[in-house]
Amino acid sequence: PWKAAPQPRTNLPLPASLFVGREAEIVGLTDLLQDPGCRLLVLVGLAGIGKTRLALQVAHNQLDRFPHGVFFISLAPLTSPDMIVTNIGTAIGFQFHEASEPQEQLLRYLREKQMLLVLDNFEHLMEGAGLLPTILQAAPGIKILITSRERLNLQEEWVFEVNGLPYPSSPDGISPEQVESYEAVQLFLQNAIRVHPTFRLSEEN
Repeated sequence: PWKAAPQPRTNLPLPASLFVGREAEIVGLTDLLQDPGCRLLVLVGLAGIGKTRLALQVAHNQLDRFPHGVFFISLAPLTSPDMIVTNIGTAIGFQFHEASEPQEQLLRYLREKQMLLVLDNFEHLMEGAGLLPTILQAAPGIKILITSRERLNLQEEWVFEVNGLPYPSSPDGISPEQVESYEAVQLFLQNAIRVHPTFRLSEEN
């Protein structure tokens, strides 16, 4: 007999490059996600600091902990908080119908689920932040990982500040080998070699 196709357990994008550094941050975020009291975790930092890449790395490591999946929801293209509900539903493979309000349908679907939802770039949709506690209250098995340039100012949120990678304050008197031990330099080298495969650090550059 015909059977419906199984729901995907993740839609996390595969990284295009190796993840560099941030071992301490990964351990810290993993510990927080394992804390039963931490259900809304917000990675806060400047634009381009690496919040999304860090969130994805942590999320990939959580796949075995959430039986119903780990899902990435990009909020950057959205122009209104009213679009958050349908965007979450689309990302997790839920199909809405016209019989009731989309938010009511989504909450009912999530009620018995154990999922990690990764909502990326929340900062321009702050008016929709009230949806998050509503989800957590309706669905006790859901955890939410947020990236944002600013905190959400919700009672339920746990804030994790993301800073830049360490780098040498001055290259004077430091060998290329010592310079390469810094995570920011390792990331620079990874990107530089992708553009110029023969590039190497030397005393001159």
